[in-house]
Amino acid sequence: IYDYRGYGRSEGNASVFGIVADGCAAYDYLIQQRDLKPEQIVLYGESLGAAVACQIAARREAAGIVLQSGFSSLRKIGMETIPFIRIYPKFLLPQPELDSAAVLERDHPPLLIIHGKKDTVVPFTHADEIYRRALEPKHFVPLTRCGHNDIPYLAPDEYIGALRTFAGTLKSGTTAGA
Repeated sequence: IYDYRGYGRSEGNASVFGIVADGCAAYDYLIQQRDLKPEQIVLYGESLGAAVACQIAARREAAGIVLQSGFSSLRKIGMETIPFIRIYPKFLLPQPELDSAAVLERDHPPLLIIHGKKDTVVPFTHADEIYRRALEPKHFVPLTRCGHNDIPYLAPDEYIGALRTFAGTLKSGTTAGA
C-alpha cells in the first residue's frame, strides 16, 4: 500500500499523470528492490485506485487485477458528476485518460471486479460496463447491500471469499470464470 503524491502522507500535488507514475513506481520498487516477480504481484485498486491499477496493468505484467468500486472511465464519471464536462473536447481532459474499460478490452491478467449495488459515489453501472467490455478471464462480484466504502464491513464473508477464491485460481494456474 502506498500513497499517491498529494495524498495521505505523501508530498507534492496530485495529478492524473502523477498518480499513474506513482503506481508504476510502487510496482517497480517491488520488482527491483523487493525482488518480486510479476507473477507474484496482484494489482489491487479501490475507487480511483482501480483506474490506476488498470493503467499499471497496461504498462506492466502482473498475476491478476482486483478492482473494487472503480469507475469505467474518468470522462464518464466526470460527465455524470459535472454535466458541463460534456462540452470539453477530449484533448483538454487530463492524460492519461484513465479509461479502465478500454484497457481491459485488450489482453490482461485475470480480473476480479467487486462493486456495491448501492454505491452512490461510483454508480454500479460502471462496474457492469467494465465487466461487459473486459476480455476473459474475468469474474464479477456484485454486492447488493454495499455502497462505495463499506464493502469489507457490510459483506465481509462475500468480500473475503471472493478474494480467497480469486487468489486460489491464480495459485493453481486456472483463471476466474464469469
